Amino acid sequence: MTPSDKSRSAPSRKRSKKTVVRPPESPLAGTTEAKKQATELHARLQELSRRAAELENRVGELNHELEKTRNEARESDARATELERRSQRVPALEEEAAALRRRLAESEEGRDAARKENGRLETQAAGLKQQVEASEARISESNQRVGALERELIEAREAEAKAREDSLRELEEVRRRLAESEEGRDAARKENARLESRAQSADTRTSEANRRIGALERELVEAREAEAKARAGESQAAQLRETAERLRAETARLEKTRSEQQRWLEELGQTVVDLERQLQEAGSTKPAKALPPPAPSEPAAPPPPPMAETTLRPQHLFGPVGADGHPSHVLQELLFRDAAGVVYRARERATGRTFAARFVAGQAGEEQTLAIEREVERLIALPHPNILHVQGSGRRKNRLYLMMDLVEAPTLGQAKIRDIRRVCAVVRDAAEAVHYAHEEGILHGDLNPENILVASPEGRDHALVKDFGLGRLLESLVPLTPGKDAGTPIRNPAYLPPEQTRALKPALSPSVDVYGLGATLYAALAGRPPFEGKDMPQVLTRVMFEEPLPLERVRPDVPEALAATVRRAMAKESGHRFGSAKELADALTRFLIP
Repeated sequence: MTPSDKSRSAPSRKRSKKTVVRPPESPLAGTTEAKKQATELHARLQELSRRAAELENRVGELNHELEKTRNEARESDARATELERRSQRVPALEEEAAALRRRLAESEEGRDAARKENGRLETQAAGLKQQVEASEARISESNQRVGALERELIEAREAEAKAREDSLRELEEVRRRLAESEEGRDAARKENARLESRAQSADTRTSEANRRIGALERELVEAREAEAKARAGESQAAQLRETAERLRAETARLEKTRSEQQRWLEELGQTVVDLERQLQEAGSTKPAKALPPPAPSEPAAPPPPPMAETTLRPQHLFGPVGADGHPSHVLQELLFRDAAGVVYRARERATGRTFAARFVAGQAGEEQTLAIEREVERLIALPHPNILHVQGSGRRKNRLYLMMDLVEAPTLGQAKIRDIRRVCAVVRDAAEAVHYAHEEGILHGDLNPENILVASPEGRDHALVKDFGLGRLLESLVPLTPGKDAGTPIRNPAYLPPEQTRALKPALSPSVDVYGLGATLYAALAGRPPFEGKDMPQVLTRVMFEEPLPLERVRPDVPEALAATVRRAMAKESGHRFGSAKELADALTRFLIP
Protein backbone atom coordinates (compact mmCIF):
# COMPACT_ATOMS: atom_id res chain seq x y z
CA MET A 1 0.00 0.00 0.00
CA THR A 2 1.36 3.40 -1.05
CA PRO A 3 1.46 6.40 1.32
CA SER A 4 -1.30 8.04 -0.68
CA ASP A 5 -3.45 4.91 -0.19
CA LYS A 6 -2.67 4.96 3.51
CA SER A 7 -3.60 8.63 3.67
CA ARG A 8 -6.85 7.94 1.87
CA SER A 9 -7.68 4.92 4.06
CA ALA A 10 -6.91 6.74 7.31
CA PRO A 11 -10.06 8.84 7.27
CA SER A 12 -12.02 5.71 6.47
CA ARG A 13 -10.75 3.97 9.66
CA LYS A 14 -11.58 7.03 11.70
CA ARG A 15 -15.01 7.20 10.20
CA SER A 16 -15.50 3.47 10.86
CA LYS A 17 -14.67 4.02 14.52
CA LYS A 18 -17.17 6.82 14.72
CA THR A 19 -19.92 4.75 13.14
CA VAL A 20 -19.50 1.76 15.54
CA VAL A 21 -22.39 1.85 17.94
CA ARG A 22 -22.62 -0.59 20.76
CA PRO A 23 -26.04 -2.21 20.92
CA PRO A 24 -28.01 -1.44 24.01
CA GLU A 25 -29.09 -4.12 26.33
CA SER A 26 -31.89 -6.06 24.74
CA PRO A 27 -34.42 -8.41 26.19
CA LEU A 28 -33.07 -10.97 23.73
CA ALA A 29 -29.48 -10.62 24.95
CA GLY A 30 -29.75 -13.75 26.92
CA THR A 31 -30.13 -15.84 23.84
CA THR A 32 -27.11 -16.90 21.84
CA GLU A 33 -28.91 -16.48 18.50
CA ALA A 34 -29.71 -12.83 19.18
CA LYS A 35 -26.11 -12.14 20.14
CA LYS A 36 -24.88 -13.85 17.05
CA GLN A 37 -27.26 -11.88 14.83
CA ALA A 38 -26.32 -8.60 16.54
CA THR A 39 -22.62 -9.41 16.06
CA GLU A 40 -23.17 -10.21 12.38
CA LEU A 41 -25.21 -7.03 11.99
CA HIS A 42 -22.43 -4.95 13.54
CA ALA A 43 -19.88 -6.62 11.33
CA ARG A 44 -21.98 -5.98 8.24
CA LEU A 45 -22.51 -2.35 9.30
CA GLN A 46 -18.76 -1.93 9.73
CA GLU A 47 -18.21 -3.47 6.32
CA LEU A 48 -20.78 -1.11 4.83
CA SER A 49 -19.05 1.84 6.51
CA ARG A 50 -15.72 0.68 5.17
CA ARG A 51 -17.19 0.26 1.69
CA ALA A 52 -18.80 3.70 1.92
CA ALA A 53 -15.39 5.19 2.85
CA GLU A 54 -13.79 3.36 -0.08
CA LEU A 55 -16.55 4.68 -2.31
CA GLU A 56 -15.84 8.21 -1.12
CA ASN A 57 -12.13 7.72 -1.81
CA ARG A 58 -12.94 6.41 -5.27
CA VAL A 59 -15.28 9.33 -5.88
CA GLY A 60 -12.44 11.68 -4.81
CA GLU A 61 -10.06 9.91 -7.19
CA LEU A 62 -12.69 10.24 -9.90
CA ASN A 63 -12.97 13.96 -9.15
CA HIS A 64 -9.20 14.25 -9.32
CA GLU A 65 -9.15 12.46 -12.66
CA LEU A 66 -11.99 14.63 -13.90
CA GLU A 67 -10.08 17.77 -12.84
CA LYS A 68 -7.02 16.44 -14.62
CA THR A 69 -9.18 15.75 -17.65
CA ARG A 70 -10.53 19.27 -17.44
CA ASN A 71 -7.01 20.72 -17.26
CA GLU A 72 -5.94 18.61 -20.21
CA ALA A 73 -9.03 19.75 -22.07
CA ARG A 74 -8.15 23.37 -21.24
CA GLU A 75 -4.62 22.83 -22.52
CA SER A 76 -6.05 21.26 -25.64
CA ASP A 77 -8.39 24.23 -26.05
CA ALA A 78 -5.46 26.64 -25.66
CA ARG A 79 -3.42 24.70 -28.19
CA ALA A 80 -6.37 24.66 -30.57
CA THR A 81 -6.79 28.42 -30.13
CA GLU A 82 -3.07 28.98 -30.75
CA LEU A 83 -3.19 26.77 -33.83
CA GLU A 84 -6.26 28.61 -35.08
CA ARG A 85 -4.53 31.97 -34.67
CA ARG A 86 -1.36 30.84 -36.45
CA SER A 87 -2.99 29.03 -39.33
CA GLN A 88 -6.21 30.18 -40.90
CA ARG A 89 -6.08 27.26 -43.28
CA VAL A 90 -7.15 24.60 -40.77
CA PRO A 91 -10.82 25.37 -40.07
CA ALA A 92 -11.44 21.81 -38.87
CA LEU A 93 -9.59 22.64 -35.66
CA GLU A 94 -12.40 24.95 -34.62
CA GLU A 95 -14.90 22.12 -34.92
CA GLU A 96 -12.58 19.84 -32.95
CA ALA A 97 -12.15 22.50 -30.28
CA ALA A 98 -15.91 22.86 -30.09
CA ALA A 99 -16.23 19.08 -29.73
CA LEU A 100 -13.66 19.16 -26.94
CA ARG A 101 -15.63 21.88 -25.22
CA ARG A 102 -18.77 19.78 -25.51
CA ARG A 103 -16.88 16.82 -24.08
CA LEU A 104 -15.66 19.01 -21.26
CA ALA A 105 -19.20 20.14 -20.58
CA GLU A 106 -20.30 16.51 -20.50
CA SER A 107 -17.41 15.73 -18.11
CA GLU A 108 -18.59 18.61 -15.92
CA GLU A 109 -22.08 17.13 -15.97
CA GLY A 110 -20.63 13.70 -15.02
CA ARG A 111 -18.76 15.25 -12.13
CA ASP A 112 -21.93 17.00 -10.97
CA ALA A 113 -23.75 13.67 -11.17
CA ALA A 114 -20.98 12.02 -9.14
CA ARG A 115 -21.23 14.79 -6.56
CA LYS A 116 -24.96 14.26 -6.37
CA GLU A 117 -24.40 10.51 -6.01
CA ASN A 118 -21.85 11.18 -3.26
CA GLY A 119 -24.33 13.42 -1.47
CA ARG A 120 -26.99 10.77 -1.84
CA LEU A 121 -24.62 8.16 -0.40
CA GLU A 122 -23.79 10.42 2.52
CA THR A 123 -27.52 10.81 3.16
CA GLN A 124 -27.90 7.03 3.06
CA ALA A 125 -24.98 6.66 5.50
CA ALA A 126 -26.77 9.02 7.90
CA GLY A 127 -29.87 6.90 7.52
CA LEU A 128 -27.79 3.80 8.30
CA LYS A 129 -26.65 5.45 11.52
CA GLN A 130 -30.25 6.00 12.52
CA GLN A 131 -31.08 2.40 11.58
CA VAL A 132 -28.16 1.12 13.76
CA GLU A 133 -29.58 3.00 16.78
CA ALA A 134 -32.92 1.28 16.25
CA SER A 135 -31.45 -2.03 14.98
CA GLU A 136 -32.25 -4.12 18.07
CA ALA A 137 -35.92 -3.14 17.92
CA ARG A 138 -36.18 -3.87 14.21
CA ILE A 139 -33.59 -6.55 13.41
CA SER A 140 -35.69 -8.06 10.64
CA GLU A 141 -36.24 -4.69 9.03
CA SER A 142 -32.53 -3.96 9.38
CA ASN A 143 -31.69 -7.10 7.43
CA GLN A 144 -33.92 -5.95 4.60
CA ARG A 145 -32.53 -2.46 4.66
CA VAL A 146 -28.97 -3.84 4.78
CA GLY A 147 -29.78 -5.85 1.66
CA ALA A 148 -31.15 -2.69 0.03
CA LEU A 149 -28.00 -0.84 0.97
CA GLU A 150 -25.86 -3.61 -0.44
CA ARG A 151 -27.80 -3.41 -3.70
CA GLU A 152 -27.37 0.37 -3.72
CA LEU A 153 -23.65 0.00 -3.03
CA ILE A 154 -23.39 -2.47 -5.87
CA GLU A 155 -25.18 0.01 -8.13
CA ALA A 156 -22.86 2.74 -6.86
CA ARG A 157 -19.84 0.57 -7.69
CA GLU A 158 -21.28 -0.09 -11.12
CA ALA A 159 -21.93 3.62 -11.57
CA GLU A 160 -18.39 4.36 -10.40
CA ALA A 161 -16.94 1.79 -12.78
CA LYS A 162 -19.04 3.19 -15.60
CA ALA A 163 -17.98 6.74 -14.76
CA ARG A 164 -14.37 5.63 -14.70
CA GLU A 165 -14.74 3.89 -18.05
CA ASP A 166 -16.39 7.01 -19.45
CA SER A 167 -13.57 9.12 -18.06
CA LEU A 168 -11.00 6.81 -19.61
CA ARG A 169 -12.82 6.99 -22.93
CA GLU A 170 -12.92 10.77 -22.65
CA LEU A 171 -9.19 10.81 -21.88
CA GLU A 172 -8.48 8.58 -24.87
CA GLU A 173 -10.64 10.84 -27.05
CA VAL A 174 -8.80 13.91 -25.76
CA ARG A 175 -5.44 12.24 -26.45
CA ARG A 176 -6.61 11.32 -29.95
CA ARG A 177 -7.83 14.86 -30.57
CA LEU A 178 -4.55 16.24 -29.28
CA ALA A 179 -2.64 13.91 -31.61
CA GLU A 180 -4.79 15.05 -34.51
CA SER A 181 -4.22 18.68 -33.44
CA GLU A 182 -0.47 18.06 -33.44
CA GLU A 183 -0.77 16.57 -36.93
CA GLY A 184 -2.84 19.60 -38.03
CA ARG A 185 -0.26 21.92 -36.53
CA ASP A 186 2.50 20.10 -38.39
CA ALA A 187 0.45 20.41 -41.57
CA ALA A 188 -0.07 24.09 -40.85
CA ARG A 189 3.67 24.52 -40.29
CA LYS A 190 4.36 22.84 -43.61
CA GLU A 191 1.76 25.08 -45.29
CA ASN A 192 3.30 28.14 -43.65
CA ALA A 193 6.75 27.04 -44.82
CA ARG A 194 5.39 26.57 -48.33
CA LEU A 195 3.75 30.00 -48.23
CA GLU A 196 6.95 31.58 -46.89
CA SER A 197 8.86 29.94 -49.72
CA ARG A 198 6.35 31.32 -52.21
CA ALA A 199 6.58 34.75 -50.54
CA GLN A 200 10.38 34.68 -50.80
CA SER A 201 10.07 33.68 -54.43
CA ALA A 202 7.60 36.53 -54.97
CA ASP A 203 9.99 38.94 -53.22
CA THR A 204 12.79 37.75 -55.49
CA ARG A 205 10.62 38.27 -58.54
CA THR A 206 9.57 41.70 -57.21
CA SER A 207 13.21 42.69 -56.67
CA GLU A 208 14.04 41.52 -60.16
CA ALA A 209 11.08 43.50 -61.52
CA ASN A 210 12.22 46.57 -59.57
CA ARG A 211 15.71 46.19 -61.00
CA ARG A 212 14.27 45.90 -64.48
CA ILE A 213 12.05 48.93 -63.86
CA GLY A 214 15.08 50.83 -62.59
CA ALA A 215 17.05 49.88 -65.70
CA LEU A 216 14.15 50.93 -67.90
CA GLU A 217 13.82 54.20 -65.99
CA ARG A 218 17.55 54.85 -66.39
CA GLU A 219 17.24 54.12 -70.09
CA LEU A 220 14.24 56.44 -70.22
CA VAL A 221 16.21 59.19 -68.44
CA GLU A 222 19.09 58.72 -70.87
CA ALA A 223 16.64 58.76 -73.78
CA ARG A 224 15.10 61.95 -72.45
CA GLU A 225 18.55 63.51 -72.07
CA ALA A 226 19.38 62.47 -75.64
CA GLU A 227 16.02 63.84 -76.80
CA ALA A 228 16.66 67.10 -74.95
CA LYS A 229 20.10 67.35 -76.53
CA ALA A 230 18.58 66.57 -79.93
CA ARG A 231 15.94 69.24 -79.35
CA ALA A 232 18.64 71.66 -78.26
CA GLY A 233 20.57 70.81 -81.43
CA GLU A 234 17.46 71.28 -83.52
CA SER A 235 16.82 74.61 -81.80
CA GLN A 236 20.41 75.71 -82.44
CA ALA A 237 20.10 74.59 -86.06
CA ALA A 238 16.87 76.59 -86.38
CA GLN A 239 18.59 79.61 -84.87
CA LEU A 240 21.50 79.17 -87.27
CA ARG A 241 19.06 78.91 -90.18
CA GLU A 242 17.30 82.05 -89.00
CA THR A 243 20.66 83.81 -88.67
CA ALA A 244 21.65 82.67 -92.15
CA GLU A 245 18.36 83.95 -93.54
CA ARG A 246 18.92 87.28 -91.79
CA LEU A 247 22.46 87.43 -93.17
CA ARG A 248 21.20 86.64 -96.66
CA ALA A 249 18.54 89.36 -96.37
CA GLU A 250 21.12 91.82 -95.03
CA THR A 251 23.53 90.87 -97.84
CA ALA A 252 20.79 91.41 -100.44
CA ARG A 253 19.96 94.78 -98.87
CA LEU A 254 23.60 95.81 -98.82
CA GLU A 255 24.01 94.68 -102.42
CA LYS A 256 21.01 96.73 -103.42
CA THR A 257 22.37 99.73 -101.53
CA ARG A 258 25.79 99.27 -103.19
CA SER A 259 24.11 99.16 -106.61
CA GLU A 260 22.19 102.34 -105.88
CA GLN A 261 25.34 104.04 -104.61
CA GLN A 262 27.27 102.94 -107.70
CA ARG A 263 24.56 104.32 -109.95
CA TRP A 264 24.57 107.56 -107.97
CA LEU A 265 28.37 107.82 -108.29
CA GLU A 266 28.13 107.27 -112.05
CA GLU A 267 25.50 110.00 -112.30
CA LEU A 268 27.66 112.26 -110.14
CA GLY A 269 30.69 111.59 -112.38
CA GLN A 270 28.67 112.44 -115.49
CA THR A 271 27.54 115.69 -113.84
CA VAL A 272 31.16 116.61 -113.05
CA VAL A 273 32.15 115.97 -116.69
CA ASP A 274 29.31 118.18 -117.92
CA LEU A 275 30.33 120.95 -115.54
CA GLU A 276 33.99 120.82 -116.68
CA ARG A 277 32.90 121.03 -120.33
CA GLN A 278 30.69 124.00 -119.57
CA LEU A 279 33.59 125.73 -117.76
CA GLN A 280 35.89 125.21 -120.68
CA GLU A 281 33.32 126.70 -123.06
CA ALA A 282 32.83 129.71 -120.74
CA GLY A 283 36.60 130.28 -120.44
CA SER A 284 36.99 130.58 -124.14
CA THR A 285 34.59 133.60 -124.32
CA LYS A 286 35.32 135.62 -121.08
CA PRO A 287 37.57 135.44 -118.10
CA ALA A 288 36.36 133.32 -115.40
CA LYS A 289 35.24 134.97 -112.28
CA ALA A 290 36.96 133.96 -109.17
CA LEU A 291 34.78 131.83 -107.16
CA PRO A 292 34.16 133.07 -103.69
CA PRO A 293 35.93 131.11 -101.01
CA PRO A 294 33.83 128.46 -99.53
CA ALA A 295 32.05 129.54 -96.41
CA PRO A 296 33.33 127.90 -93.33
CA SER A 297 31.19 125.02 -92.42
CA GLU A 298 29.07 125.49 -89.34
CA PRO A 299 30.18 123.45 -86.39
CA ALA A 300 28.08 120.37 -85.84
CA ALA A 301 25.59 120.67 -83.04
CA PRO A 302 26.76 118.89 -79.95
CA PRO A 303 24.98 115.60 -79.30
CA PRO A 304 22.18 115.83 -76.80
CA PRO A 305 23.12 114.87 -73.30
CA PRO A 306 22.29 111.31 -72.37
CA MET A 307 18.89 110.90 -70.78
CA ALA A 308 19.14 110.55 -67.06
CA GLU A 309 18.30 107.10 -65.74
CA THR A 310 14.83 107.04 -64.34
CA THR A 311 12.64 104.30 -62.94
CA LEU A 312 9.75 105.51 -65.06
CA ARG A 313 11.05 103.90 -68.21
CA PRO A 314 8.31 101.86 -69.89
CA GLN A 315 10.30 98.64 -69.62
CA HIS A 316 10.49 99.15 -65.82
CA LEU A 317 6.75 99.62 -65.28
CA PHE A 318 4.28 96.85 -64.70
CA GLY A 319 1.02 96.13 -62.95
CA PRO A 320 -2.45 97.64 -63.32
CA VAL A 321 -2.81 101.13 -64.77
CA GLY A 322 -2.85 103.88 -62.17
CA ALA A 323 -4.62 107.25 -62.05
CA ASP A 324 -1.93 108.90 -64.23
CA GLY A 325 -2.41 106.37 -67.02
CA HIS A 326 0.86 104.53 -66.28
CA PRO A 327 1.35 101.11 -64.61
CA SER A 328 1.19 101.39 -60.85
CA HIS A 329 4.39 99.43 -60.02
CA VAL A 330 7.99 100.10 -60.93
CA LEU A 331 11.05 97.84 -60.83
CA GLN A 332 14.00 99.19 -58.84
CA GLU A 333 16.80 96.60 -58.83
CA LEU A 334 17.51 92.96 -59.57
CA LEU A 335 17.83 90.92 -56.37
CA PHE A 336 18.70 87.45 -57.69
CA ARG A 337 18.09 84.98 -60.49
CA ASP A 338 17.33 81.24 -60.20
CA ALA A 339 15.87 78.40 -62.27
CA ALA A 340 12.33 79.63 -61.57
CA GLY A 341 12.97 83.16 -62.88
CA VAL A 342 14.21 86.51 -61.59
CA VAL A 343 13.29 88.48 -58.48
CA TYR A 344 13.30 92.30 -58.37
CA ARG A 345 12.85 94.87 -55.67
CA ALA A 346 9.72 96.75 -56.70
CA ARG A 347 7.84 99.79 -55.47
CA GLU A 348 4.24 100.90 -55.59
CA ARG A 349 4.35 104.39 -57.12
CA ALA A 350 1.31 105.76 -55.30
CA THR A 351 2.28 104.75 -51.74
CA GLY A 352 6.02 104.07 -51.96
CA ARG A 353 5.51 100.59 -50.50
CA THR A 354 8.28 98.19 -51.49
CA PHE A 355 7.81 94.50 -52.18
CA ALA A 356 9.46 91.62 -54.07
CA ALA A 357 8.32 90.81 -57.61
CA ARG A 358 9.19 87.42 -59.09
CA PHE A 359 8.95 87.18 -62.87
CA VAL A 360 8.72 83.45 -63.57
CA ALA A 361 10.76 81.76 -66.27
CA GLY A 362 8.66 80.85 -69.27
CA GLN A 363 5.68 82.07 -71.22
CA ALA A 364 2.25 81.23 -69.87
CA GLY A 365 -0.90 80.53 -71.80
CA GLU A 366 -4.39 81.17 -70.56
CA GLU A 367 -4.72 77.75 -68.90
CA GLN A 368 -1.43 78.01 -67.01
CA THR A 369 -2.21 81.59 -66.01
CA LEU A 370 -5.58 80.64 -64.56
CA ALA A 371 -4.04 77.68 -62.69
CA ILE A 372 -1.31 79.83 -61.13
CA GLU A 373 -3.78 82.62 -60.27
CA ARG A 374 -6.00 80.08 -58.50
CA GLU A 375 -2.99 78.79 -56.58
CA VAL A 376 -1.95 82.35 -55.66
CA GLU A 377 -5.44 83.10 -54.34
CA ARG A 378 -5.09 80.12 -52.00
CA LEU A 379 -1.59 81.21 -50.94
CA ILE A 380 -2.82 84.70 -50.08
CA ALA A 381 -5.07 83.10 -47.45
CA LEU A 382 -2.15 81.50 -45.54
CA PRO A 383 -1.49 83.91 -42.64
CA HIS A 384 1.16 81.75 -40.95
CA PRO A 385 4.14 83.50 -39.34
CA ASN A 386 6.57 81.04 -40.94
CA ILE A 387 5.20 81.32 -44.51
CA LEU A 388 6.37 84.15 -46.78
CA HIS A 389 3.20 86.10 -47.55
CA VAL A 390 2.13 86.26 -51.20
CA GLN A 391 0.33 89.51 -52.08
CA GLY A 392 -0.95 88.81 -55.58
CA SER A 393 -0.04 87.97 -59.18
CA GLY A 394 -0.31 89.37 -62.68
CA ARG A 395 0.92 89.02 -66.24
CA ARG A 396 3.10 91.33 -68.30
CA LYS A 397 3.49 90.43 -72.00
CA ASN A 398 2.65 86.74 -71.44
CA ARG A 399 5.08 86.56 -68.54
CA LEU A 400 3.68 85.83 -65.12
CA TYR A 401 4.84 87.61 -62.01
CA LEU A 402 4.14 87.13 -58.29
CA MET A 403 4.17 89.88 -55.66
CA MET A 404 5.29 88.94 -52.17
CA ASP A 405 6.67 90.45 -49.00
CA LEU A 406 10.23 91.74 -49.34
CA VAL A 407 12.41 90.00 -46.75
CA GLU A 408 16.12 90.63 -47.14
CA ALA A 409 17.40 87.48 -45.48
CA PRO A 410 19.65 84.61 -46.60
CA THR A 411 18.30 81.18 -47.40
CA LEU A 412 19.08 78.21 -45.19
CA GLY A 413 21.66 77.09 -47.76
CA GLN A 414 23.33 80.53 -47.81
CA ALA A 415 23.28 80.97 -44.02
CA LYS A 416 25.50 77.88 -43.50
CA ILE A 417 24.46 77.49 -39.86
CA ARG A 418 26.75 75.00 -38.12
CA ASP A 419 24.98 74.80 -34.77
CA ILE A 420 22.90 71.60 -34.76
CA ARG A 421 20.18 72.91 -32.45
CA ARG A 422 19.72 76.08 -34.52
CA VAL A 423 19.34 74.05 -37.72
CA CYS A 424 16.80 71.74 -36.05
CA ALA A 425 14.82 74.71 -34.73
CA VAL A 426 14.65 76.31 -38.21
CA VAL A 427 13.54 73.06 -39.89
CA ARG A 428 11.08 72.40 -37.04
CA ASP A 429 9.41 75.80 -37.61
CA ALA A 430 9.35 75.15 -41.37
CA ALA A 431 7.74 71.73 -40.80
CA GLU A 432 5.00 73.28 -38.66
CA ALA A 433 4.32 75.85 -41.41
CA VAL A 434 4.19 73.10 -44.06
CA HIS A 435 1.77 71.10 -41.91
CA TYR A 436 -0.45 74.19 -41.60
CA ALA A 437 -0.49 74.49 -45.40
CA HIS A 438 -1.28 70.77 -45.72
CA GLU A 439 -4.31 71.23 -43.48
CA GLU A 440 -5.46 73.94 -45.91
CA GLY A 441 -5.02 71.54 -48.83
CA ILE A 442 -1.84 73.18 -50.21
CA LEU A 443 1.34 71.19 -50.96
CA HIS A 444 4.77 72.65 -51.57
CA GLY A 445 6.39 70.00 -53.77
CA ASP A 446 9.86 71.62 -53.91
CA LEU A 447 11.27 71.91 -50.39
CA ASN A 448 15.04 72.46 -50.27
CA PRO A 449 17.45 74.78 -48.42
CA GLU A 450 16.95 77.53 -51.04
CA ASN A 451 13.20 77.74 -50.39
CA ILE A 452 13.55 78.45 -46.65
CA LEU A 453 14.61 81.96 -45.64
CA VAL A 454 16.30 82.49 -42.25
CA ALA A 455 15.62 85.98 -40.92
CA SER A 456 17.23 87.10 -37.68
CA PRO A 457 15.07 89.73 -35.95
CA GLU A 458 16.49 90.63 -32.54
CA GLY A 459 19.15 87.94 -32.96
CA ARG A 460 16.65 85.06 -33.15
CA ASP A 461 16.30 82.73 -36.14
CA HIS A 462 12.96 83.01 -37.90
CA ALA A 463 12.16 80.52 -40.70
CA LEU A 464 10.07 81.59 -43.71
CA VAL A 465 8.98 79.00 -46.29
CA LYS A 466 8.54 80.44 -49.78
CA ASP A 467 7.48 79.39 -53.31
CA PHE A 468 4.67 77.00 -52.35
CA GLY A 469 3.81 74.91 -55.42
CA LEU A 470 5.77 77.24 -57.72
CA GLY A 471 8.20 74.69 -59.16
CA ARG A 472 5.45 72.17 -59.89
CA LEU A 473 3.34 74.81 -61.70
CA LEU A 474 6.24 76.29 -63.68
CA GLU A 475 7.28 72.94 -65.14
CA SER A 476 4.37 73.21 -67.58
CA LEU A 477 5.38 76.64 -68.94
CA VAL A 478 7.09 77.16 -72.30
CA PRO A 479 10.79 78.13 -71.88
CA LEU A 480 11.73 81.62 -73.07
CA THR A 481 14.83 80.33 -74.88
CA PRO A 482 14.28 76.69 -75.89
CA GLY A 483 17.82 76.06 -77.00
CA LYS A 484 19.24 77.20 -73.68
CA ASP A 485 16.59 76.23 -71.15
CA ALA A 486 15.43 72.89 -72.61
CA GLY A 487 16.04 70.06 -70.17
CA THR A 488 16.89 72.37 -67.23
CA PRO A 489 14.79 71.19 -64.25
CA ILE A 490 12.88 73.76 -62.24
CA ARG A 491 12.97 71.56 -59.13
CA ASN A 492 16.22 70.22 -57.72
CA PRO A 493 16.01 66.39 -58.03
CA ALA A 494 18.48 65.88 -55.17
CA TYR A 495 15.69 66.88 -52.74
CA LEU A 496 12.79 65.08 -54.44
CA PRO A 497 11.56 61.67 -53.21
CA PRO A 498 12.13 58.66 -55.50
CA GLU A 499 8.48 58.49 -56.57
CA GLN A 500 8.74 62.03 -58.01
CA THR A 501 11.84 61.25 -60.08
CA ARG A 502 10.34 58.30 -61.94
CA ALA A 503 8.85 58.55 -65.39
CA LEU A 504 5.33 57.84 -64.12
CA LYS A 505 4.94 60.31 -61.26
CA PRO A 506 2.11 59.71 -58.78
CA ALA A 507 -0.01 62.54 -57.46
CA LEU A 508 1.60 64.75 -54.85
CA SER A 509 0.93 63.86 -51.21
CA PRO A 510 2.11 65.25 -47.84
CA SER A 511 4.81 62.53 -47.72
CA VAL A 512 6.59 64.33 -50.60
CA ASP A 513 7.06 67.41 -48.40
CA VAL A 514 8.09 65.23 -45.44
CA TYR A 515 10.88 63.81 -47.61
CA GLY A 516 11.85 67.33 -48.76
CA LEU A 517 12.09 68.52 -45.14
CA GLY A 518 14.25 65.51 -44.23
CA ALA A 519 16.56 66.11 -47.23
CA THR A 520 16.76 69.81 -46.32
CA LEU A 521 17.71 68.94 -42.74
CA TYR A 522 20.34 66.49 -44.05
CA ALA A 523 21.87 69.13 -46.34
CA ALA A 524 21.86 71.83 -43.65
CA LEU A 525 23.64 69.54 -41.17
CA ALA A 526 26.03 67.87 -43.61
CA GLY A 527 26.82 71.00 -45.64
CA ARG A 528 26.03 69.23 -48.94
CA PRO A 529 23.01 67.71 -50.69
CA PRO A 530 22.07 64.13 -49.83
CA PHE A 531 22.75 63.04 -53.43
CA GLU A 532 25.36 64.38 -55.83
CA GLY A 533 26.61 63.40 -59.27
CA LYS A 534 28.51 64.55 -62.31
CA ASP A 535 25.28 65.04 -64.27
CA MET A 536 21.52 64.95 -63.85
CA PRO A 537 20.98 61.26 -64.85
CA GLN A 538 23.50 60.14 -62.22
CA VAL A 539 21.75 62.18 -59.52
CA LEU A 540 18.37 60.74 -60.53
CA THR A 541 19.77 57.18 -60.44
CA ARG A 542 21.18 57.67 -56.95
CA VAL A 543 17.94 59.17 -55.68
CA MET A 544 15.95 56.19 -56.96
CA PHE A 545 18.25 53.30 -56.01
CA GLU A 546 20.85 54.38 -53.45
CA GLU A 547 20.79 55.47 -49.82
CA PRO A 548 22.50 58.71 -48.81
CA LEU A 549 25.74 58.46 -46.89
CA PRO A 550 24.79 58.09 -43.17
CA LEU A 551 24.64 61.51 -41.55
CA GLU A 552 26.64 60.41 -38.51
CA ARG A 553 29.52 59.46 -40.83
CA VAL A 554 29.44 62.78 -42.66
CA ARG A 555 29.25 64.71 -39.39
CA PRO A 556 30.17 62.61 -36.32
CA ASP A 557 28.84 65.15 -33.80
CA VAL A 558 25.25 64.58 -34.96
CA PRO A 559 23.39 62.53 -32.28
CA GLU A 560 22.14 59.08 -33.28
CA ALA A 561 18.53 59.99 -32.45
CA LEU A 562 18.65 62.96 -34.84
CA ALA A 563 20.28 60.85 -37.57
CA ALA A 564 17.50 58.26 -37.15
CA THR A 565 14.90 61.04 -37.51
CA VAL A 566 16.49 62.14 -40.80
CA ARG A 567 16.63 58.54 -42.08
CA ARG A 568 12.96 58.02 -41.34
CA ALA A 569 11.96 61.28 -43.03
CA MET A 570 14.00 60.28 -46.13
CA ALA A 571 12.77 56.68 -46.37
CA LYS A 572 12.50 55.41 -49.95
CA GLU A 573 8.99 54.07 -49.35
CA SER A 574 6.46 56.77 -48.46
CA GLY A 575 4.73 54.46 -45.96
CA HIS A 576 7.91 54.27 -43.86
CA ARG A 577 8.21 58.05 -43.42
CA PHE A 578 6.59 60.22 -40.78
CA GLY A 579 2.82 60.29 -41.23
CA SER A 580 2.77 64.09 -41.45
CA ALA A 581 5.02 67.12 -41.26
CA LYS A 582 3.63 67.67 -37.73
CA GLU A 583 5.07 64.32 -36.60
CA LEU A 584 8.48 65.35 -37.94
CA ALA A 585 8.16 68.70 -36.13
CA ASP A 586 7.25 66.89 -32.89
CA ALA A 587 10.30 64.61 -33.24
CA LEU A 588 12.57 67.65 -33.65
CA THR A 589 10.87 69.34 -30.68
CA ARG A 590 11.64 66.29 -28.50
CA PHE A 591 15.26 66.54 -29.60
CA LEU A 592 15.40 70.25 -28.76
CA ILE A 593 13.91 69.82 -25.27
CA PRO A 594 16.87 69.48 -22.86
